[in-house]
Amino acid sequence: KSGGFNNNDAAGGNFEFNGEDVTSYELGLKSRFWNGRAQANIALFYNNYDDLQVSFYDGTGFQTGNAARARVRGVELDSRVALTDTLTVGVDAAYLDAQYKDYSGPCSTNSNVWGAECITSGGVFQDLTGKQMDSAPKWSTHLFADNDMPIGSNLYLNTRFDLSYSSDYPLQTDQDPTNVADSLLLADARIGLDSADGNWGIALVARNLFDNRITAFGGSAPLLPGVYWGDITPPRQIELSFSWRFGG
Repeated sequence: KSGGFNNNDAAGGNFEFNGEDVTSYELGLKSRFWNGRAQANIALFYNNYDDLQVSFYDGTGFQTGNAARARVRGVELDSRVALTDTLTVGVDAAYLDAQYKDYSGPCSTNSNVWGAECITSGGVFQDLTGKQMDSAPKWSTHLFADNDMPIGSNLYLNTRFDLSYSSDYPLQTDQDPTNVADSLLLADARIGLDSADGNWGIALVARNLFDNRITAFGGSAPLLPGVYWGDITPPRQIELSFSWRFGG
């Protein structure tokens, strides 16, 4: 990525930021087995960043700066298998180790959570080397089961269940302990009836079945240390849908 400029210098000496360089390595394997009914794909990746461009909130707005060095490595798995002619199940999983390797970054705009280094440096910078990068959960998993079975000669009954998990992660670069997205377990379910020719269908869908909610994005309120804002994930939603295809 090329470098650039912030729209103001409120961050103090952060008007200009450098370009970003990354060296990436990836090793993957794609496979099919059990007469093509099952597949499993795995990928290992390792990325080294120099001058990683990092966005942070300085109390009045978002600024972009550079972390001298950062490392992102992990593994991803994508698998699914057709257990029967109608039932397919799958598992997707990922482990992500994303951390700063050399970064003198901003302290929280809330001085009540400053560590000793922030106080010593006037609350401007802190050593974030070895800290987890924001918006980068270490663990994430998705499981699903999908069953599409015929009912007589003219109808299909489709049922699907999805379960997703994400571990906690910091929402802001400054590692403010208040700005953390907690681990989250989400479940979605669907039951539908479709015509064999695909011309019409009706479905009942439940999203976030367990009604679990976390702060998915947030930060400190401008000019109000100790006051925070956040965007909350949607609550449980129930939906009934009907579709009709014209001119089939």
